[in-house]
Amino acid sequence: RPEWHCLPLKEPGDFLVPLLIRERFFFAVSNGLPCSNMFFQGRFRDRNVAQIGVALLNSTIVYLWLEILGRENIPGRINVYGPELKALPVPNPNLFDDAAERRVLELFGTLSRRKIRKILDEVNQADRRAFDEVIFDTLGLTEEERRDIYEALVTLVQRRLLKEQSVKKSKRKMD
Repeated sequence: RPEWHCLPLKEPGDFLVPLLIRERFFFAVSNGLPCSNMFFQGRFRDRNVAQIGVALLNSTIVYLWLEILGRENIPGRINVYGPELKALPVPNPNLFDDAAERRVLELFGTLSRRKIRKILDEVNQADRRAFDEVIFDTLGLTEEERRDIYEALVTLVQRRLLKEQSVKKSKRKMD
């Protein structure tokens, strides 16, 4: 009898992103890893930009957009589903000349080899800032716009985490 209950395996995506995000943001290179329902896989339409595309997903400007677009269901966490990923603005990989692309990939490699810090610490790391600088330069952002991106992300994450604390306090009072 044929196995009617088995689902066909999907082709692995280019990246993985956690379904629930609290204090650490990251898009992991998939490398064909199987994943559970706690991660989403994504694939770039243009397979030629997958490598730099995953790097660009890990930029602070994309993290800011993820913070804005993510659903806040569980206190202190944002949920990332397919609609949020499809709507996520990502810097256009075609804007990066060969030198900028090499530099982005080199700096992303450095970031990829170390522990991911909480976003409130991550935005102050020298390697994170160097990575973002190449992206910001390519996008033509001013110093003020760069500063605003970091400040907005930190403010939104802090607000979300404060809401979590207030929900926990309210819950304790009710118990």
